[in-house]
Amino acid sequence: AFAACLLPLTAGAAPATFVPGHIYSTFSGFHSRDIAEYDTDGDAVRVVQVTALGPDEDLKGLGFGLDGRLYVVVDDLFDSARLVALDASGTVLSSYPLPDSVGGNLSLGKLAFPDLSTALVAS
Repeated sequence: AFAACLLPLTAGAAPATFVPGHIYSTFSGFHSRDIAEYDTDGDAVRVVQVTALGPDEDLKGLGFGLDGRLYVVVDDLFDSARLVALDASGTVLSSYPLPDSVGGNLSLGKLAFPDLSTALVAS
């Protein structure tokens, strides 16, 4: 079954600077705490470690919101989850709690942004 969580987003700090056209990805596997950046040719550029994560939190889906920020779903396996907005260094700018964990299934934690103030998270 598929369910989505609707989150209202609020404006915070200015949007982070990311390179247009580059690809950003979380790593697969448990205890993934990094975001990889690839250039337009697919070559690895850098790895950014997300700060301010709990010891059991993993990164899931990510995406750019219509406000230009990079958002990442953070899951504490079967316990809790949250959506965070990041700057280009991996610093958490904003955090939004989710009602349920998105752990245990790689298809959970995907993001969509239907408008400037809303995020949809698959759970």
